[in-house]
Amino acid sequence: MGNSEFWNDLAGQEAIVAGASKGLGQAVASELVARAFILSLPTPPSLLFCVAGGASGELGFFADLTPSQLHSCFEKNYFSAALITHSLLRRWLKEPVGIQRQQRHIVFTASTAAFVAVPGYAAYTPTKAALRALADTIRQEVLMYSQDVRVHCSFPGTIFTDTFYEEQRQKPTLTKQIEGSDNPTDGMTAGAVSKSLFAGLGKDHYLITTDYQTWLLLNNMRGPSPPNNGILEWLVGLIASLVWPFFRLTFDRQTRKSGTRPLSLEE
Repeated sequence: MGNSEFWNDLAGQEAIVAGASKGLGQAVASELVARAFILSLPTPPSLLFCVAGGASGELGFFADLTPSQLHSCFEKNYFSAALITHSLLRRWLKEPVGIQRQQRHIVFTASTAAFVAVPGYAAYTPTKAALRALADTIRQEVLMYSQDVRVHCSFPGTIFTDTFYEEQRQKPTLTKQIEGSDNPTDGMTAGAVSKSLFAGLGKDHYLITTDYQTWLLLNNMRGPSPPNNGILEWLVGLIASLVWPFFRLTFDRQTRKSGTRPLSLEE
């Protein structure tokens, strides 16, 4: 299905954006309005965007984090998406037979962090890996039903938002060094990420990346997830499997050089 055909078929329908108050969620909501979607709930919406999340207040090395920080990060990033998806999917599956063939879409927002471990993201990274696993599972489960439900999962990298700059003040130095977040060119605006996301949705892609580095990582770790371009992505995955071990060794070396450090929180 072509990009314009995809959006023309859905224009004028309702959409929910969970996390539309700022950042990427706000950019996604603006893009939906520009494409003639209705952001209201008079009837079950046709699209659900799960964008809420972040790591502010939960950054730090695993041994330094409190149990409440681990819990809150999962609440904010995983359960915020899982619970609204569960509720809306049940509504869709109970719809009358006459409208069951209307196409529905669930769009999860994971992260590059789902594919690569970076010290300092011990609370955040598992939540994004869990979202990818949830998307894989739901994508397969909806095949059991007569309703036409499509599942998508996006993996943005660094997004320059107010939340990003807030998180920068909380990150350990090692985290910023490894992820390169101090580099002002190594990231995208929320608007640019939103446009890349919508371009992928327009092609009905299942897993959607917004930068080449994440695309390499995804294809190195695609597993049984459906490809968008099988042969090309298989070749990219093969190349990435040869390249990424060198990055891992570099990251390990940087971590060792950071030195032995005392536990920052009392037991």
